[in-house]
Amino acid sequence: LALAVALLASAGLLMRSFAKILEQSPGFDSTGVLTATISLPEAKYADEAAQARAFRRMCDEGKARPGVTAAGLTTTLPFSGTNAGQMFRIVGRPSAGVNLHAALRRVDEGYFAAMGIPLLQGRTFARSDWNAGSHDVIVDALFAKKHFPNGDAVGGTLYLGSSGDSYVYTIVGVVGNVTHGNLAKTASKETFYFDFGARPNQWGWLAVRPAGPLSSLLEPLRTAIRKVDPDQPVFNVGSMEQRVQQS
Repeated sequence: LALAVALLASAGLLMRSFAKILEQSPGFDSTGVLTATISLPEAKYADEAAQARAFRRMCDEGKARPGVTAAGLTTTLPFSGTNAGQMFRIVGRPSAGVNLHAALRRVDEGYFAAMGIPLLQGRTFARSDWNAGSHDVIVDALFAKKHFPNGDAVGGTLYLGSSGDSYVYTIVGVVGNVTHGNLAKTASKETFYFDFGARPNQWGWLAVRPAGPLSSLLEPLRTAIRKVDPDQPVFNVGSMEQRVQQS
């Protein structure tokens, strides 16, 4: 009997701990967001210009579906098992032999609204940033606090890589911190966001936020993608809420 009581107590503690973890905010609004993976075939979309056009049109078609309030693109979706990073230098500061490194995300102008990630300072990307000449960057609050503790992150400038990069990137905005893959851990890695269209590739995630139930958008989303390319498959479709819970 004592063993049974102990086991029940342990199980109850475990369930309370799990419930407490699920109550933690990931830094975005996971409710009511449908996501899907788009992988463009290389034979059809061989260059960056073709890839950019395809993703732009697919996102626009997704956003045009009735009831959709926001839609956006990213190369690295939270709680998807994907990740990326990049070394950088802050212009005007000596490196002192230390390689700075941050998590890297490429997103379009609709991504933060679709995911419910708050803008804290400055601005997010604009539609006009969607070109190969964009050298704007958005950082999260952790990045801003760590590297610009005086609150002057917006307007700060960066080089990508440890050396030799001639492009200067200007910080135009600061957004909230996002937990990428484990609710039990707060965001501990600073993150910067670059414009999706400045350097597209064959792989991307589409995030769509409808006003109604997600189930009503499943087929319209596939229809939107096929309107751009009838042969384009859409896979790994799921809600952000499910991805967070399954983490």
